[in-house]
Formats: sequence, C-alpha cells, structure tokens
Amino acid sequence: MKKIHRLPPPDCLDNQKQAHKKNKFYEVLRDNNGKIKPRWNTACKEGGDISKIRKTLLEMSNQTCVYCGDKIYNTNMDVDHYLPSSKFPYLAYCWNNLLPSCLKFYQYWLTEKKEGRIDRI
Repeated sequence: MKKIHRLPPPDCLDNQKQAHKKNKFYEVLRDNNGKIKPRWNTACKEGGDISKIRKTLLEMSNQTCVYCGDKIYNTNMDVDHYLPSSKFPYLAYCWNNLLPSCLKFYQYWLTEKKEGRIDRI
C-alpha cells in the first residue's frame, strides 16, 4: 500500500465546518436496495463534473492507486473504504476512511473476496 499525505477534507466532509450537512448524509444512509449511497461521487460538486471528494482524493495520491500504484483518473477511480462500509456503515462518509483506488484493483479484490481467498476485516 502506498503511503499518502492526507489533505484536509472537502468542506462537505469537514466536521468542523459543515457537520450539519454531513449529518444529513447519515439520515438516509442506504438506498432502496440496502446499499450505502455513494455520495462521494455526487456531493461537493461546484459546477464541474467531478466532486471535490474525488478531486481531493486524486490530488493527495498524486493520481495513483494507493494499492497497486497505477495511474488513475476520475474515470477509472473507485473510492475505497479502508474499513468496509458494509461492516462500518457510519464511517461511510468519514474522510479518514476514504482512499483512491483503481477500478482494476477493486474488481480484483471483489473477485478474490467472492472466491473466499481474502477477508480484509
């Protein structure tokens, strides 16, 4: 795993600046299928097509996957939860729990987990 210097969170995830806004994320945490809503893709947009959450994650990793080191862009990036949101749902929008990874690594990890070869937590 690549060591990264964590930047300050975007305003929408900063407990000091906008706790009331972040708390609203948790009011309706899950969608109709029971999955946690991926607000890190849609929150904190200011006129662009990329959220400030994704933009800051890319910036702090120098646009590389923290797991494999491959170059990533918004189009091939996944926002990973260091502690899985399936087991720690109230860390789903915690800035310190979010990491930038490439879709290739994420799909590999999902396959390995499905096959029972790994259990991260």
